[in-house]
Amino acid sequence: MSADDAFAIDAVTGAITIAKRLISDKFPDGLYIATVTATDGAVTPRATTLAVAFSVLNDQPAPVFDQPTYLVNISEHLSVGSFVVSVYAQDFFHDPKSIVYSIFSSVPMPCPFSMDAASGAITVAAT
Repeated sequence: MSADDAFAIDAVTGAITIAKRLISDKFPDGLYIATVTATDGAVTPRATTLAVAFSVLNDQPAPVFDQPTYLVNISEHLSVGSFVVSVYAQDFFHDPKSIVYSIFSSVPMPCPFSMDAASGAITVAAT
């Protein structure tokens, strides 16, 4: 059996089990391909091989914000660079430092806020 030793096979029953954590993006399309060999018990053994493909689905959820909505009241007289709020999201399957924050304007004009991509801090970008 191959596929980076992700699977194990019982030599007696032929049952294939997961031997270690499967990572969907480790192989193209999340596809693990294992080669299984069956050998008979003859004096001169004969063998045959079969490729078994396992499609591993990426079922890990997206990061989750600690609040469903952030409602912030700010003065219209804040100067550029003034701190507004920090948002926080948690990823239960990856390093928390791997989260990248971004902000988009909901109106067809430049966004009046900027966001620190690493910390989630939002500041005034324009007045």
